[in-house]
Amino acid sequence: MEIEGQSIRFEIFDKTYTIKGVFEDDYKEKLETFVDHTIREISKRLQTVDRDKIVVTATLNIAHYLFQEQNQNNQKESIEKNVSAFKTKIGQLSAENGQLKTEITALNKKHQTMKETETIVEDKSLKISQMLDQLV
Repeated sequence: MEIEGQSIRFEIFDKTYTIKGVFEDDYKEKLETFVDHTIREISKRLQTVDRDKIVVTATLNIAHYLFQEQNQNNQKESIEKNVSAFKTKIGQLSAENGQLKTEITALNKKHQTMKETETIVEDKSLKISQMLDQLV
C-alpha cells in the first residue's frame, strides 16, 4: 500500500529521514522537535553510543507517553459520562422533589382543615354537653 502525499524530510538525532505524507509545516516541526528532543534526552541518560538502544528506548518512552495520554483521555471520557448520568439523575430527583413538595403542601392543607374541623367538633361537642347539663 502506498501512502499518498509528498516526500518530507525530518532531521532527527543528526540523521535525515524522508517519508511520504501530508504534514502542515507547524505540525511537522513540532513532531520533529519532539522526537529529536526525546531521543537526545534518552541519549544523555543512557550515556551510550549504541544508536539502536537509544532509539528503541526513546520509542518506548514515546509509546509510554502516548498510552498515558490515551488512558487520561479514557478516564476523562468516563468521568464526563458519569457527570452526564449524575446530571440526569439530579434532574429526575429535582422533579421528584418538586412533586413531593406539592404533595406535602396538599397534605399540610388537609391537616390544617382537619384541625379546624376538630376544633369545630370540639366546640359543638362542648355546646351539646353544656345544653345537656342544662336539661338535667
